[in-house]
Amino acid sequence: MTPNRASSMSTPKKRTRRNEDTLIADLQAKIAKLQERKVRKSMKADPVLKLADKLVRQLKKAEAKFAQGGRIDLANSVKAAAISLQQTAVPTR
Repeated sequence: MTPNRASSMSTPKKRTRRNEDTLIADLQAKIAKLQERKVRKSMKADPVLKLADKLVRQLKKAEAKFAQGGRIDLANSVKAAAISLQQTAVPTR
């Protein structure tokens, strides 16, 4: 046996168990994702909301490109437009 294998075999790995607080936080994050998915599915039924969602995604991509290019002013303007559109177009839960 090589020295690495011998040392790894002699020391078992310790398992770290998650406590209740981390389990609850993980489950709440999962619930939030499922609720967001539910809203997106309902948006697919309405063509206007579908276009608004597509526009918001494109604006976010443009914001990233502007920020990479060093045009922070344009990135901030596009970000503001995307947030505004998202808040007015997305139905409440």
